[in-house]
Amino acid sequence: MGLHYPASDIPKQARELYKLNLTRLIANVHTTPAKIITTKQLSGDDPLDLTQSQLRAVSPIHIQYLINMGVNSSFSISLIYKKSFGD
Repeated sequence: MGLHYPASDIPKQARELYKLNLTRLIANVHTTPAKIITTKQLSGDDPLDLTQSQLRAVSPIHIQYLINMGVNSSFSISLIYKKSFGD
């Protein structure tokens, strides 16, 4: 389709996450995110690592971006191209 999006359109933190979790599903942009409740034993000082979670909330800014485009859901697949193994 000839569509090209510069890397600057995706925040660095999100780009790094796309390298670890190769797919992203947003089933419904109008869904209210649910709170995650952990036990005191698990909570500690370290935040819960949701890196590998498939159904995690996304940035409200991204949700608004999708709504502005008239999108109700989205599915993204990471396409990573490396020129050499040293990159």
